Amino acid sequence: MSRKIIPYQPYLKELARQLRNDSTLGEVLLWNELKNKQCYGYDFQRQKPLLDFIVDFYCYELNLVIEIDGHYHNHEEKYNSDQLRDQKLRAYDLTVIRFTEQEVRKDMQNILRTIEKHVAEHTPIPSLKRGTTAGYNLVSLIYKLSKSIPLLRGGAADSAPAGVCLPSRIN
Repeated sequence: MSRKIIPYQPYLKELARQLRNDSTLGEVLLWNELKNKQCYGYDFQRQKPLLDFIVDFYCYELNLVIEIDGHYHNHEEKYNSDQLRDQKLRAYDLTVIRFTEQEVRKDMQNILRTIEKHVAEHTPIPSLKRGTTAGYNLVSLIYKLSKSIPLLRGGAADSAPAGVCLPSRIN
């Protein structure tokens, strides 16, 4: 897959570096789940300059931006600027998923489930014939099977394979 280049303002590089050194607790917690290709082998970057912004997490393979919003995002002015920012990012075919700082701190399982759902919907099966995927994807199929077959839930068979950013239980 060729990497799509999304422009950014060069002056944001130094600010992004500073933000990586001054991460919030929620950013650190989520980064610990995403770094080193722990999420299905996808490479996430943190504090990545894109356009006129610095996004909290970015995966180019999934066209995915993940934002963690602190309490200051509750103000109407910040909410409106976030909406405009998301609109500009979507113009580059990026999906923006937003979580609050509190959600990340207190409910990591559901954060990971939400990310997993996006991954499942955007990961094609390696095709047997070049150029065909038959409209299904492997991660989505595994997720659906785990929901419908009780043997895949509970007990020893319930642990997530290495390299997967899932909680051990999918309810």
